[in-house]
Amino acid sequence: MLWESGREAAIVAIQWSDYTDDELARYFRKWLKENRPEQFPAPNDKGRKVNDRRVALNRLGIMRALHTLTLADVRFPKVFKDRGEKYCYGARKLVLKKLVELFPFLPREEKPISWMTKGRRST
Repeated sequence: MLWESGREAAIVAIQWSDYTDDELARYFRKWLKENRPEQFPAPNDKGRKVNDRRVALNRLGIMRALHTLTLADVRFPKVFKDRGEKYCYGARKLVLKKLVELFPFLPREEKPISWMTKGRRST
């Protein structure tokens, strides 16, 4: 059943013991190409990449780390510390920008709880 929103419900019966994961993926990909509704073409390559989400999560991690630790603290994640202070504080600002995009209904002046940093005054 295909809904106006582009969602579709399907029941699939799979004999798991007869196919490898790669075979199932290949057959499912073929089925998708043959059965995709014309009114919902496949998105082009300009969509979000998995890496975009990882970068956003890393930036969020940096903001949260800066909230409880200083860059000089030995517990501060080395992977973030190695990028340097300028990068970390820049990433923190980018998190705020992304949160404003994701939650446009919140007041602009409102900041996340972990916005305040341990080693530096909030800007």
